Amino acid sequence: MYKRRENSMKWETHLCPEIHKKIEKTIEESRCLVIGRSDGDIFEVVDKQGNHVDLRNRTCSCRRWEVYGLPCNHACCAILQTDVNIHRYVEGYYTVALYKEAYESPIFPVPDHDKPMDAGRHLRIHPPISKKRPGRSRKRRIESQAFGVRDLHCSRCHKVGHNRATCNEVIAD
Repeated sequence: MYKRRENSMKWETHLCPEIHKKIEKTIEESRCLVIGRSDGDIFEVVDKQGNHVDLRNRTCSCRRWEVYGLPCNHACCAILQTDVNIHRYVEGYYTVALYKEAYESPIFPVPDHDKPMDAGRHLRIHPPISKKRPGRSRKRRIESQAFGVRDLHCSRCHKVGHNRATCNEVIAD
């Protein structure tokens, strides 16, 4: 909070620096759009499709202006046609004055000396919440794999521990 307050004291513009950069970028992108004036503060701006811009109500058919509070490309193009400062059409939320006002009062930590002590209360840890798995549940338990292991018997020499493929015993007649 302190750093933001100190940084905002250095700003000399009407809008916050990041918002000012966004507006400048939007103005540059809007210079190549085709515009037609319909009536007073109502314009039609064509980029890929036609967009309806109403400067009095601060609306555009792309809906970005209403959602973000910053004029979209279409609105910037229309505002440039009227020779009015574009900063008038940016929501007050993005101004340096409101930013400074938001960070001017400090937030103090809440003291904990007046809280009641919970020394007699024991901490209880509950098991995690588990979801039931999809599908039909199993009725029989899966037994351990160690119980079903058989010893290897060689079919050639009949000894335990290897099989016919690895048998090295000499067979006597």
